[in-house]
Amino acid sequence: MLIRNGSHARVLGVGMVILKLTSGKTVQLENMQHVPTIKKNLVSGSLMCRDGYKLVFGSNKCILSKSRMFVEKGYDSGGLFRLCLSEDYNKVVNNIINVDE
Repeated sequence: MLIRNGSHARVLGVGMVILKLTSGKTVQLENMQHVPTIKKNLVSGSLMCRDGYKLVFGSNKCILSKSRMFVEKGYDSGGLFRLCLSEDYNKVVNNIINVDE
C-alpha cells in the first residue's frame, strides 16, 4: 500500500470487518486490507457509496445512511471524518486471507 508521504506499508491480509456504531447499527465492510503499521482505521467514502451507502457532508460533520435510513454521523477530526464506534466494538477481523498465499 502506498502512503501519502511516498513510503509503502505491507498488506498482511484481506477480510471482512463489522463496525458496531453508537447508533446501534452495524456496518459490514468487505475486502478490508489489514495493514498493522497504520495506526488509524481508514474507510473509503467512495467505496461505501459503491456499496449503497450515502454520505452527506456539511457543518463539519457527515451523515451516513443506507436505503434512506440513518446509520451514523461522523465529525471532522483533523481533516478526516470520524465515525462514532460503540464502546464494545469488536476489533477482530473475520475471514482474513493471507495475501502471500
